[in-house]
Amino acid sequence: MSKKQKGEFEADRQLLLTWRRAWWAKGFRPIVLGPSEAANNRRYRAVKTKELSPELEADFMKWLAWGNIDSGLLVDWRCFPMAEYEDRLLASLRGGSAPEHITRLENLGTCLFSGERSLVNDAIEAALQRSNLKDATAIIDVVPDKFFRVEKSTSLAYYDPDMVARQYSPIAEKIKENPSEGKLALVDLINLHLQTTFQNTFASGIAVTKPFPEVTTVLVNPAVKLAGLLAQCPPSMLQSTCPPNNLGCTPCTPKKRLKILQPSGYLNNSAVYTLGVLPHPYTLLSLQRGSDNITVRYIRRETDRDRWLIEATKILLGENIDSFTRAVPFKSIVAGRFAMSRSLWFTVESFPANPQQNQLPSETIDDLDWHFGFRIPRESSDGNGNAQKPLMKDFPGSDEAKIRMEFDLIEKARKVLKSAKNEDKRIKDASEAWNLVDTEVWRFVRAFRARSVIERKKWEEEEKGFAGS
Repeated sequence: MSKKQKGEFEADRQLLLTWRRAWWAKGFRPIVLGPSEAANNRRYRAVKTKELSPELEADFMKWLAWGNIDSGLLVDWRCFPMAEYEDRLLASLRGGSAPEHITRLENLGTCLFSGERSLVNDAIEAALQRSNLKDATAIIDVVPDKFFRVEKSTSLAYYDPDMVARQYSPIAEKIKENPSEGKLALVDLINLHLQTTFQNTFASGIAVTKPFPEVTTVLVNPAVKLAGLLAQCPPSMLQSTCPPNNLGCTPCTPKKRLKILQPSGYLNNSAVYTLGVLPHPYTLLSLQRGSDNITVRYIRRETDRDRWLIEATKILLGENIDSFTRAVPFKSIVAGRFAMSRSLWFTVESFPANPQQNQLPSETIDDLDWHFGFRIPRESSDGNGNAQKPLMKDFPGSDEAKIRMEFDLIEKARKVLKSAKNEDKRIKDASEAWNLVDTEVWRFVRAFRARSVIERKKWEEEEKGFAGS
């Protein structure tokens, strides 16, 4: 393989990775189909005996592969979900295919089909009987109309060559001049449009929930950093453009960056995306006391129960209900079908507590690319190529001694939580017993986040043999 061919192969791999990531984030499990799936369909030989144009034969191979696996969607790798998670079409597609017809979308050609396997194979057999096979160039020209239900939708963006040439001609020209560089520019453009769609969905800003702001500046700082990255504009040669399905969007520009809010509790606002970091009860006790000198007597005599959850849900639920009643609504915010797409929650242990490690872990950001469905911009260096930045650059206007103390207390608390010493275990157990509901939601968030990561990695392992893995 020549250097030019390798470059184009890598560009295609990046495009397929972008496609897989975008569909995963919308609740789908994208599987790459290949020639072997098509060859395993018993209708394969019948297709190969026909005189077909290369374009139509390629379409038939896709349908044969689709008809050989479970019912579901057949999506072109240049077709992207470019709408919010709860968009009507996407929600309908997640619900499964209708048994009586194959759904396709008006004016989007072969971008997406949805159908049951038996109906797909029936459609292939019917298409093979058509008299216009020699002249046709697309599968939708030969499958009888009775098999299709055509829907209107503006939820998908289809970056086929004709559309790219019309709407984003500099990239089309670049693909002609240098295919590998041009395709990488297309990848950057699609990534920009995916992040722009996220920013337009949450146009009122990103809220970093910050109960007890006087002692949790360091604790929530990783979420503040992540919010800053989500509000950035990713690189593209066509920076101020909109996706083809929403040309009237608000483009991502440095002058119109999303606001980053830091409310004391959860905001129930569909135009605001929420990030939250939960402390273990012992960690919060240390921060509020300003000391790691936490005793069982202090916990029972001088602290209130479940302070974090009560404070974090006051705006939503008011002040007149107990912590136990707050647990279920909060869990719905974290993992409920609707709220899950509008917020993301971590435990403080997900991030380093060392002032010398003041960047978000690369593994965390790599995983979050899949959660959000686009490649999140990475943190910049200090201008000299070093990732490390002065500590207080992240905390403008704060007292350095106080910031360092918060780092120190979070790190010491982490050691206590991991410790096997009897005294440390006794204090940890006492803090959890006194704050039963705070402990419950902390464990819930930790388990839910871990399960999400494991589920995605397991799926990626199953698909690792395909390009884009």
